[in-house]
Formats: sequence, structure tokens, C-alpha cells
Amino acid sequence: MMDNIPMDMGLDRSYSCSLRALTAFHGKNYPRWYSSAVAGFHTNFYYYEGEEGFAYSFCTPEKVLAGITKALDWLGFENKFVKGLDWLESWEVLKTASEQKTPVMIGPVNAELLSRSGKGFDYYAIVAGVTSKEVVLKEPVGMNNSRIPVDEFRAAWKEKTLFSKEAFSNPMVIVKRRTAPKSEERTLCSQALKELAKDYYTQNKKEAEHGTVFSGRKALEELAGMISGGSKKTVINNLRESLEWNRNAGNVTRYENSLFIGYARKFWDTEEMKELNRTASALSEAWLKAEQALERIVKGDKKARGEAAHALEEVMEKEDAVKEKLLKITSGL
Repeated sequence: MMDNIPMDMGLDRSYSCSLRALTAFHGKNYPRWYSSAVAGFHTNFYYYEGEEGFAYSFCTPEKVLAGITKALDWLGFENKFVKGLDWLESWEVLKTASEQKTPVMIGPVNAELLSRSGKGFDYYAIVAGVTSKEVVLKEPVGMNNSRIPVDEFRAAWKEKTLFSKEAFSNPMVIVKRRTAPKSEERTLCSQALKELAKDYYTQNKKEAEHGTVFSGRKALEELAGMISGGSKKTVINNLRESLEWNRNAGNVTRYENSLFIGYARKFWDTEEMKELNRTASALSEAWLKAEQALERIVKGDKKARGEAAHALEEVMEKEDAVKEKLLKITSGL
């Protein structure tokens, strides 16, 4: 088992913590906010509607793992994204990595299926070792060095989630060593800003197997419409679940984007970048207001519905402003 994998304990989103743990294990300690921004700039806003109700989220497994591998590429870490294997093949990969003292990021893991937890949320973690009977996880959820029975781990290592039309098959990211960054820091920031602009312009609608998933602006419109016109019971029940999943992830994500934009000013200290930074900060504040109003709906505040719908309109307005400024700036990079 690998005991020398540093892991933040629940201070950030699990995939950001896992990315930071991987890079730190290989000798590169990035500031927490920097790792979070690099891991999370690719996320978007998603809204799901199906027979059982609705839900919202700020990322999907596909986006998370694609973003992690892209971040590792940019930061100069030799890595491999593995998926599509059956259980026995996946287990052999984990065994080999364990024998070679190579940490593996896995996820999403369904904590509800772990007997020691009982809480229903998905998260990402690092496999620090395996034996014939158990898997040792480094987890950013307050349970460092958890020893999970193999059968339990197999069930919890989810192959499908609500926002995923195509089922994953035991996805994992293996990082063997750090080589060198493919680009200098300025270029990395330029690439990340362009990806962030692309993210804000993702306005797709896609079908899920048992419902519909919207992303981007359309997702915000659908959520605002449900809050304004849905039945009280449905809205409260589904919001409660979504809020538990996200834990203010929307504001966290946009706040980190704001920090990242602020960091990029190190290379482009122009009036346009300063204005983009101010606008991104305003978007972060708008998300915070929206999340607070959504929480008040769950608590039974009758006035909160109108305030939440208004707050989401403000979020859309601020996102439009960020998109416009990002497009103008990145077109010249």
C-alpha cells in the first residue's frame, strides 16, 4: 500500500482533491485553488428532467475525467485514461498499478453502496493499494485510508449515473510520472481561458435514456421554469436532493473560474482582463444568491421561489456578459 499520497480532507470537490493528490505524489505541489481551477474549468451547468422528477448538477463523469486527463497533459504528467474494461480486466489493472506503487484515480464511487458510509453521493478517490480481499482508498471525504471489501467496492464503482447516457465501464486515470509541462505557464493559461470560453458557449440539449438532459443556458431556463411553475412537493424534494449533491458546487466552480481569470492577469494585465475579472466575480456572487434562495425554498420560505427565479435570471445575464468578454479576449490569444 502507498502511504505517501497526500490528500486534502474534504476541503474541495473530490476530483480536484484527487488531481492535487496525484500531482503532489509525483513531486509537484500546486496551490489548492490552482488545481481546482485546472480540474474544474471544463464543468458546465446541467438540468435533468424525467419521470421521477428533476435534478441539476454542475458536472458529469465524462466531463470530469476528460478534464482531469487534459489538465494532466498540460501540466506535464504522463497519464492514461482507462475505461471500457470488464471487471476482471479492470481488477488486473488495479493490481498491476498497486504492485508498481502507482496511484490510480477512480470514480465516480457511489458512497451509498459502502456499508461504512450510508450517505448517497458520488465522489472520486485514489486507489492506494489492493489485496485479494480489499481495496485501500485515499478519499477526500473524511475517511483517509479506507479499506473497502472487494465486492462492495465493485458495486460502488459506478458504471452509470443520472447524467450519463452511455454507461462507463470502471473508469480510471493512471499517472506514472511527471515529465515536463508541454507548454510554458503563459500558454497554459491561454489554453485554459480558451477552454473556459468554449465551456460558456456550450448550449447543447441531449437526450438521456430515461429523460432529457439540458446543458448551458437552456438548463438554467428549464430550472427557473420548474421553480416558477412546478408543484411545491416536487420542487422541494428534488431541490433538496440536488442541493445535497452539489453543495454549492455552482458557486464554487464559478468562484474558482473567477480566481483563475484573476491569475491570468499576471500575463495579460489589460483593461479588458480587469473587466472580465470583475464580471466573473459578479457571476460568482449571483450564483451564491441563487443557491441561497434555492436552499430557502427547501426550508419552506414562500417568497424564495420568486427570488430564486430572479437570481437565476441574474446568473444568465452575468454568464452572457462573461461569455461576451471571454470571446473578445480569447480571439486575440
